[in-house]
Amino acid sequence: MAFDASTWMTPSGGDDITRAVNAGGYVSSANVDVMEYVTIASTGNVTDFGNLIAAVRGIAGCSNITRGCFGSGITSGYIDVIQYITVASTGNASDFGNLTQARRDSGAVDNKVRGAWGTGYTGNGEGVNTIDYVTIASTGNASDFGDATVAYRDTFGCSGTARGVFCGGYDGSRSNVMMYITLASTGNATDFGNLTAPKFSVQATSDQEARGVIGGGNDNSDINNIDLINIASAGNATDFGDLTQARNGGGAAADHTRALFTGGGNHDIIDYVTIATTGNASDFGNLSVGGAEYGSLSGG
Repeated sequence: MAFDASTWMTPSGGDDITRAVNAGGYVSSANVDVMEYVTIASTGNVTDFGNLIAAVRGIAGCSNITRGCFGSGITSGYIDVIQYITVASTGNASDFGNLTQARRDSGAVDNKVRGAWGTGYTGNGEGVNTIDYVTIASTGNASDFGDATVAYRDTFGCSGTARGVFCGGYDGSRSNVMMYITLASTGNATDFGNLTAPKFSVQATSDQEARGVIGGGNDNSDINNIDLINIASAGNATDFGDLTQARNGGGAAADHTRALFTGGGNHDIIDYVTIATTGNASDFGNLSVGGAEYGSLSGG
């Protein structure tokens, strides 16, 4: 996403990131249109938010303080739909526009001004290297941003004030590659470094500035480890701790302090960590039902 320093609110000023919203997914062998939310600073079970335009899995979410956007996914076929919500209220999603390419299992990143979706799967057996972007505060179709370093599927993104990092994925085998884009500009992705192990379907989020946490995933089987990166500088991930349950394909969202890892692997678990420290995750609460392939985002 492109970064405008004049619009960025500092963590000490309290940028009103209060909610995490979890949307769509795959539950009991069916796509769902449900959106649910929690208040990040507290603990507890989810509350109903509203419904997506259609039942969809394999979506990815990005946001500014006010608006959240969910893009890509699969209904009865692969879709290019972007839909949006006002995070501070509840209600059903509305149409935003379209991606440049129909696909599922993309990663999404943002800097609270721009949102970008990278890579994904079009059903031909391989991933794609497409990256496209929108201005979150407006509506309309996405524009081409550039290309990923590798055509992946089942990746996930986390973001800082300037960079978006796409983490892991699958290109015929599990990958430990991370790549980044500078959101304020356009252009091709650049190599960032490596995860602690090759894996896909991870859950990634950040403190909105510098620290990114990447939980779970699959590296031949579901795993519970959490990786840590410094988004502001390129380099390899280090160990952060462990989730309460090994799983893949869940959602992740954060404020400046806490990161939540939501569902995955048909679990209804929500875990949380304090991003500024390292250590194992703690129980936060539960989804209404266990599932996977969600889209998650945060805002106020």
